Amino acid sequence: MKLKSVYLTAATLMIGLTAACSNSPSPVPAQTPVPKTTAVPTATAPVANATMVLASTSALTLSPAPSSTPTVTPAPTEPTVLYGVSLSPRSYTQDDFLGFFDLVKQAGGTLRWAGDWAELGAPSGGVSTVSALKGQLGYIPVYEVNVFRQSPTQLLRPLTADQIDKYVGAAKEFAAKEQPAYFGMGIEINILNEEMPDEFEKFVTLFDRAAEAIKEVSPETKIYTTFQLERMKGLHGGLWGGVDEPSTATWELMDQFPKADLFAFTTYPTLNYHDPADIPADYYAEIIDHVHGKPVAFTEIGWPAEMSITGWESDDIEQAAFVKRFFELTTTVEPVIVTWSFMFDFPPETLPVPFQSMAFIRHDNTERPAFAEWLVEIATVR
Repeated sequence: MKLKSVYLTAATLMIGLTAACSNSPSPVPAQTPVPKTTAVPTATAPVANATMVLASTSALTLSPAPSSTPTVTPAPTEPTVLYGVSLSPRSYTQDDFLGFFDLVKQAGGTLRWAGDWAELGAPSGGVSTVSALKGQLGYIPVYEVNVFRQSPTQLLRPLTADQIDKYVGAAKEFAAKEQPAYFGMGIEINILNEEMPDEFEKFVTLFDRAAEAIKEVSPETKIYTTFQLERMKGLHGGLWGGVDEPSTATWELMDQFPKADLFAFTTYPTLNYHDPADIPADYYAEIIDHVHGKPVAFTEIGWPAEMSITGWESDDIEQAAFVKRFFELTTTVEPVIVTWSFMFDFPPETLPVPFQSMAFIRHDNTERPAFAEWLVEIATVR
C-alpha cells in the first residue's frame, strides 16, 4: 500500500479515536529495500495521520483530584507566538493525564485539540475536558474540528443543508461560551479536495457560514482552516509512493477562504526527504507567496527518531536536527502557532512506521533530545 493511504489513515485515526475508536489500524509489516520513488508497503490495511490520535479523550473521566493537588493555576497571558503540543498524554490515567499538562507548560503552554465537529455540542469528551481544565491547569487551548475521515476518505456525516446548519450552530454556541483565541475548521482540508471535490465545495460553504456565526458572538476569535503542506506543494514522491509534481500544487485552494484570519499547515517533510539538511532553504518561506498577507500557523510537525524503512533510517540526533532546521527555515514566515504533533509515543500498533517515534518522550517516559532542542528554540525565539 502506498504511504499516501498509510498517512491518510494516520490522520483518520486521531479523529477516529475521538469518534469512539472505530478505526483501529493493522500492524505495519517489516520493510524491504526500495528505490526512493517506489511506494513503500507500510501497511496491510488503512491506518491514519497525526491528527486523529491526538483527540482521544472522548471517554475520559477524571476522578476528583487529590486534596494535595493544586486547585488553580493562573491562566497564562497569551504570548505573541503560541508554542506547544497536541493532546497526546502517556495514558488517560489521572496521574499521566495531569502530568502531561505540566509538560505542556514546559513545551510552550499551548494545547491543540483536534476532533469531530459534532463533539462541540457533547456534554463530555475531549473538547469539553480541554475547555474545562484550561483555567485550572493554565494552558492556552487551540481547537480544531473536522468533517471527514481520511482513509478511506469519507465524511463523518453527509454535508446536507440540515447537517451544515447543525455544524454552524454548534460552532456558534461553542464560540459564545468559550471565546476561543483560535478556532480551526477543516483539518488537512486539501485532502478532502483531492478525494471528494464536490464535498470540498460544500465545506467551503460551511466554513463561510460558520466563520460569520462565530464572529457574531466572539469577534476576537481567529478563524482558520488547515492544509497538508507536502500534498499542497505537489510532493507525491518519497514515502508517499508517487512522483513529485510541483506543477500539481494546489495553493489556489486558499483563495476559497477569504473569511480565514490565518492559514495553518501540517508538515511532515520526513516523508519526502532523507535528512533534515536536505529540506530546501525556501521550503516554508514559499508559503508567504500564497497566503495573501495573512498569518501562518503550523499545527502538526514531526520527524521520527527511529525508522526501520531501508534508506530512510532516522535516530534521535536526526530528529533533534529537524527541530533546529524547522526553526531556521521558518524565521521569515513568523508563524503565530507552532505545535509539535506528539508529546508521548503511542503504542506502535496505533500508527504507521513514520509516525511511531515522532514524540518528544518515549512511552517508557524517557525524553528524546528533540525535546531539549525544542525548549532551546522556543526560548530563543521568544
